[in-house]
Amino acid sequence: MYFTSPFSLILRTALVLIGLLLATGAAQAGATYRFGGAAVPGCSLSGKVYTCPSSAGIAADDKIVIETGYTVSVRSDFTFGYNQGLTMSGTARLTSTGNLSIADLPPSNLNVSGGSFSSAKTFTAGNQVQTFKADISAASLVLGSGSTLQITGTLLSTGPVTIGSNTTITGPVTGTTVSIGTPVRITGDVKASTSLFLGSGSTIDGNVDTGQMTLQASEALITGNAAVDFAKLDWHGRVAKKIICKSGTSPGECDCVNNQSGYPVNTPEGPTCESAKPATAPLHHFQITHDGSGRTCAPESVTVTACANESCSALYKGGAQITLSPGAVAATIDSSGTTLAQVSRNTAGADTLQLTQSGAKPATTCYNSTSKTTSCAMTFASGVSFRIDANHHKAGLSAGAIVTALAPDPATGQCVAAFKKTSKDIAYACQHVTTSVDTKGLLLTDTTTKRAATLVCSNGAAQAVSSYFDDDGKAALTLAYQDVGTLKLLASFDDAQGDTTVTVVPNKFIFSPLPSSPIRAGDNFQVTVTAVNEAGATTPSFNRSTLAAGATLTDIAVSCVGKGSANLFTGAKMEFNSGVGVATLAWGDVGMLDLKATLSDFLGSKVEVLSTSGKSATCTPTVGPFIPKYFKVDYPTASTTRTFYYAGEPIPVEVAAMNAQGAMTTNYSGDLGLSETVTLTALNPADYAAIKDTSAELKDFTVPASAFKAGLAQARPAYGPTTAAPIAASILLRASNSGGVVTSGDGKGTYEKARPAVHSGRLRIANAFGRTNTPLPMRIEAYYWTGKSWLFNQKDDFTVIPASAFVQAARPKVTGGVAPTIGAVKSAVVLASGRGQVDLTGDRPGWIDLAINLGNDTQPQPCNKAVYPTNTGARLAWLRLPTGCADPSARATFGEQSAEERRIIHVRQVFN
Repeated sequence: MYFTSPFSLILRTALVLIGLLLATGAAQAGATYRFGGAAVPGCSLSGKVYTCPSSAGIAADDKIVIETGYTVSVRSDFTFGYNQGLTMSGTARLTSTGNLSIADLPPSNLNVSGGSFSSAKTFTAGNQVQTFKADISAASLVLGSGSTLQITGTLLSTGPVTIGSNTTITGPVTGTTVSIGTPVRITGDVKASTSLFLGSGSTIDGNVDTGQMTLQASEALITGNAAVDFAKLDWHGRVAKKIICKSGTSPGECDCVNNQSGYPVNTPEGPTCESAKPATAPLHHFQITHDGSGRTCAPESVTVTACANESCSALYKGGAQITLSPGAVAATIDSSGTTLAQVSRNTAGADTLQLTQSGAKPATTCYNSTSKTTSCAMTFASGVSFRIDANHHKAGLSAGAIVTALAPDPATGQCVAAFKKTSKDIAYACQHVTTSVDTKGLLLTDTTTKRAATLVCSNGAAQAVSSYFDDDGKAALTLAYQDVGTLKLLASFDDAQGDTTVTVVPNKFIFSPLPSSPIRAGDNFQVTVTAVNEAGATTPSFNRSTLAAGATLTDIAVSCVGKGSANLFTGAKMEFNSGVGVATLAWGDVGMLDLKATLSDFLGSKVEVLSTSGKSATCTPTVGPFIPKYFKVDYPTASTTRTFYYAGEPIPVEVAAMNAQGAMTTNYSGDLGLSETVTLTALNPADYAAIKDTSAELKDFTVPASAFKAGLAQARPAYGPTTAAPIAASILLRASNSGGVVTSGDGKGTYEKARPAVHSGRLRIANAFGRTNTPLPMRIEAYYWTGKSWLFNQKDDFTVIPASAFVQAARPKVTGGVAPTIGAVKSAVVLASGRGQVDLTGDRPGWIDLAINLGNDTQPQPCNKAVYPTNTGARLAWLRLPTGCADPSARATFGEQSAEERRIIHVRQVFN
């Protein structure tokens, strides 16, 4: 009889339905529309631009491919759904006259490796995890909603820009109001015409130009400059370079900043500000200012001004190179817009002052300060003149000067020596060109006659000094000045006269006092730098308030380090008040270092002053020692998922020597001799106090100095019992150097992330009964001590028992019989949720006793009386019991039922 089951009917019906679906095409996938030159239904093509009235014809699972060089213009809103797809590359372009959203496209359906998007309204991306490369322009941008979003391209909005968390943008961003969530990283410049909000932990790796700027607490960072109307820096908000106050700021201040960062102004982490530089007006003409008269054979000083308007009330600050006549003397006009230059003529008479620029004659006017006219004429009188050549030099040193007496030769028109092999009582005088408080004057000495005079520059009084002129008409002098600044040196004899300027710079810089106690890496420290003369006396006229802006600006940097690298040093550019300046510095590493102070081209002298805190010939570190700010104790990255360890089990931790900025001190290394032995201590995580219970202790708690490499050391301490009793505890690991000067403890546990729960543990193996020649599973379970009892440990997913740790001994079922053959355990057992197993097979009735050697030795220590061979231990001694039967064991019985299976509950005999 033929019988049809209900199941077979259901199966046959399902097959029929599937066939019908396939036949009708109901299971077909969505269509792919390719915009690459061919016709696309519903869209028109003109050149390489497709125009589509709307996106209504795109089904919910259709895909769009736009090839490079082609544009798709949708004349409506266009929002991609989750099951749709978009592929673009090269110069492909997708535009919308309304809103355009790709936000819901999953990663598998979004393949944009190049091209651009444009939306007349709002462009949206990032509801799904997305990565693409494209330029984007829109009336507003909404990017990211928490899922990971990565965009490479230029982002331009004519309105607001909102960037959500977990977004990375590589490229510039422009908008009116730009709001950036946390954490976000932008590599590129950001322009926000109205305002910028940068969220906590977010970074702009570029420059910022905005109106109102807010850096949210904490750790919001701009690595470049920020030009702002006003800025609010919340806790640890930082602009690494300059904040440029568009409305201006007082020198050395940050008037456009509400600084709540916790970092003072003008410190390495704090804000440093400057006023926005005014736009440079174009050059209108040059103006030469003179007194209308000069002498032959001697330079005559004139002032040249670069004018930005006709009246010369505004100056051109772009700088210029010019050449003045008569004399064809070159001169440089810097950003000040004016310079002191010279003209000269060898024959008596009138001449017209003029200048050239790059060989051409620019528009030039003149002003005669004597006649108050615009005349460019200058009259050169004949007679003896003095030309003085003096070297710019360092304060307190004797510098050479040559006074040459010259007169025109009527026969040749050339300048020749006026005095030869004769001595003349020349009246010398000096005047201060720059403001000075000097009281000692300029010591002038004739090197031949040895006559000398101290010229008082403050009143310009002349003093006669007998000077010998050689066959070339030259008198050799030495000059010594104990202060700094620019002086005007004048010489006259009867109606002969001449002058020059000489600049005296600091002889050297002295660092004092140098820090005498250890400095924490990354902490600010200050040094006082004094500008002195050769005798070591302060040069009080080295004063920022009386000299030209920036004249005393001196760079303080690292000269050398004793060992390791000078990276992470934050120097300073400092200015001086009355010869003394204070530099705020920081070094984010450890060791010793020398500092150097460098002053270049003081008042245009071209004389460099370089001084170090130690000996410049060899590196003799004088500043330090620098020590870690703190230690950080944490689990290695690979172990961060474990919070539970067995008593006596090594706990892998990393000890890092950190600076104040939260970076490792890379010089803290054993091979450099800059690290120390660090001790680990187990504390109570509840109150960070010492553990009062003495039944357990921390072992292997010393981290040797040699273990540190680039600021990081690996350690494996173990917390275990001191008696045979099991333990259960939670601990916190603290790192400290000798004396506890550097420690991971801050009273809040901020830097102490390694806080394991520690419990005594054990393994158990269950006895098993089974048939011969059939694998018999032997269950292994992990247990931990709660403090009151042993409980199964379902959190153990990490214990690995090597195959070599299992040892077996076989016994026959009957005396004198043949024992089952032992088969080796071939693979390690990895516990999962606290359980694992090995399979044993007996080829005949009998017993196989199984034990696990958990120790480091070759002999297992189980309870049973079996005689086991030696083997290699598992090196899991923390799972051994402290006394008695240290290692777990069990028996596998083959060819016999278990007692439970053989137990008889009731027997009844019936006799009929």
